[in-house]
Amino acid sequence: MRLEDLRGEATAEGNGIRLTWTNPDPSGHPGVRIVRRTGTYPVAPDDGEVVFDGPAPCAQPVQGEKLRHTFNDAPLRGETVHYYSLFPFGGSPARYAEAPGNRCHAMATSPFGSAQMMYDLLPRITHRYDTTVPDASAGVPTALENAGQLRRFLELPGSVLDQLHSHARASLDLHNRDRIDGNLLPLLARWIGWQPDYRQELDTQRNEVRSAPHLYKTVGLVPTVEATVKRLTGWESRTKEFVHNIFLSNTPEQLMLWYTERDASGRWRQGEAPFSVNAAFDGRPVSATHEDHATWVFSHVIRKNHCDIWGKRHDPETGWGASLPLSSGSSLDRDPSTARQGDTLWLFWSSLDTPSGTWRICFRRLCHGRWSDTEVFTDTRSQRRHPVAVSDGIRLWLFWQEEHRQRWQTRYTLHDGHAWQPGPTAVMPGMPFSPAPLAHPPTACCLPGNTGPRLGFFWAERVHGPGDPPKQWRVMYRFKESVDPQDTSDWGPVLCKPCAPHRTGESDPAPLVDDTGRLHLFFSSDHGGDRSVRQATFHGDTGSWVESEGPPASPYTERFPCPLDLSGTLTVLYRACKPLKHKSAVYRATETRDLRCCGSVAAVAGHTAKNARHGSFEDFQTYTCDTGKNGRMDDTTWYSRETLGIYLTPDREDPEHILTSRNLLDGVVHRFLPIQARHVFIIEPAVYAEHIYTYDDPTAETPRVINDGTEASLTTVNREHLPGVTDHHTDRIPQWRRLRSWSPKAPGGGSVKASPPKENIHIRTWHTGLTGDDDPWNS
Repeated sequence: MRLEDLRGEATAEGNGIRLTWTNPDPSGHPGVRIVRRTGTYPVAPDDGEVVFDGPAPCAQPVQGEKLRHTFNDAPLRGETVHYYSLFPFGGSPARYAEAPGNRCHAMATSPFGSAQMMYDLLPRITHRYDTTVPDASAGVPTALENAGQLRRFLELPGSVLDQLHSHARASLDLHNRDRIDGNLLPLLARWIGWQPDYRQELDTQRNEVRSAPHLYKTVGLVPTVEATVKRLTGWESRTKEFVHNIFLSNTPEQLMLWYTERDASGRWRQGEAPFSVNAAFDGRPVSATHEDHATWVFSHVIRKNHCDIWGKRHDPETGWGASLPLSSGSSLDRDPSTARQGDTLWLFWSSLDTPSGTWRICFRRLCHGRWSDTEVFTDTRSQRRHPVAVSDGIRLWLFWQEEHRQRWQTRYTLHDGHAWQPGPTAVMPGMPFSPAPLAHPPTACCLPGNTGPRLGFFWAERVHGPGDPPKQWRVMYRFKESVDPQDTSDWGPVLCKPCAPHRTGESDPAPLVDDTGRLHLFFSSDHGGDRSVRQATFHGDTGSWVESEGPPASPYTERFPCPLDLSGTLTVLYRACKPLKHKSAVYRATETRDLRCCGSVAAVAGHTAKNARHGSFEDFQTYTCDTGKNGRMDDTTWYSRETLGIYLTPDREDPEHILTSRNLLDGVVHRFLPIQARHVFIIEPAVYAEHIYTYDDPTAETPRVINDGTEASLTTVNREHLPGVTDHHTDRIPQWRRLRSWSPKAPGGGSVKASPPKENIHIRTWHTGLTGDDDPWNS
């Protein structure tokens, strides 16, 4: 109900405000609650200080049946604007009527004693003869009951001067956004070029003016844009710069190190943050456990066209430490390999001597907590690359690829703990000589065999089998049935790991031998069109491979896995082109995705999961720049350098409401963007929040949620058992009654968080002997 002629004004005596209003419905709403606040209007009956609550005060009849009410609120602080909201009510318990128009405000003035000052300035003789006191003293303040007529007369101009004095003092706070009158707040906002939103409450408008200088300094930033959308519409939004989806020929796809873990129940959990933000184009990380049960992880890092080897140590008690550089100089160092021999941790890598253009193998050793100096492995007359280190428990085996007569072959040697094996290095038999080294370094492991330890050697190469696409990637492997370095006849045949399906490409093998001696192989597979990490288990008794549940697939490129055991938890490191997520320090709800670290991820027709994200906020692929239709850009032109996409999530699917809010944003958002940027609005499905019904407290660790269910009951009614029932009534007897629960579906395909409880079951009784259209069913 809307009160009429609601006014608020300062009282003449000061420190008070008089409220007057007319009640158009005194019978339906005989009472009123008056709530007061400073700075903004109360928005609810309990939002502020309740100064009156009861039957409407000081009622005086006006025209018709309306009543004029007056209420004096005192004492109040002077030079302060007080805001009132009136809530008429009726009934018991009270039902309050809320109307936006039942508001008023006024500034309370202070009594400065101007009348007494003027009276004291008069000659004393006037005081002597000002002794006549009027007989009628009704309505005279107590302080003036014994005052003469002259003193009382000066109270009239004195009260006006007091009010002028109060307004003059209040003008000193016109620059104070917290104390200025709400009606003058737009003038204060215009001084700094801010356009307030008059739909918001005064406290929100004051906060906008307070934050405006900071927003002006952050024009062009994503958090500022999202804060503007939230301020104007109350909607959640996500902002994307499509410039990072433009293909650049000098920015290849970048692969950072990420990790995933498998818990005791066998479930995989993806890491929220990357293991290392140092990106590379390729290269597998490697790991080994030292004698102090600390795990080391090594990888090569590209920095300003330079490549170095870096290591990171994990302590079971303190966790991961800081990364350390383990190679330096002008050489190009990459493709590390590591193995533990006794109390010594060996680290090998390929090093390109830039002046001579020669590849060689360098190594360092960690013993008793100290790293040795960098050494070059034996003879450097031949090109050597891709070192692979593995320990059989006593000796250290080192495999590598070496160029011989313009052909590359696989060689190996041993270290017995004191020196390298004397004599020429052995050549792995049965391996074809190729004009170029393997594209990626092979891997090796030591696993138990029937007669003792044996070695496994794994690599990937392009093969062409019957029915296969030309040059398809396949995982190759072979075993050495003993660890006798002199015996080269026990090398098994070169085998190809079977793929499922047959045309799937697999590469980047990484073996892991568990505590039971079983061999698990992690590799990268393009099954489904996208590269993802898969897992297979080798059964030595049958020589077969069985696909096992590995890390969950994702649309991102995942390559070069590295499995390791961290305090009993299986952790798999891998390289992926995932974007980084950043939380805004100013606007906490803003989360931006940095696609720059992904590089230029080219779109491929076979990558179904990646292509399904085209146009969405999660799209990370790169495309050529869209110049629009006939060189003119419109709202359908997204993928361009100057386009900023604002993904809006409305609170309801009302086309008119969405269009109105979109037009409002269109006229404001451009003020917070750089002059060269353009924006497009992308409407996402609305999100509906629903309650979750549980048998337990919602804060329970494992709440039991009430599920949906459907029940059906058949009720058969025989006319013979209902005497007096006519055919008209029998036709209205329901033969089937279905008692079911309902599960609301969000419009537009949105997800529903929970379902409400089942409907109540009502018992209905049939009444006989009724005629006409009377309903015989009674609930």
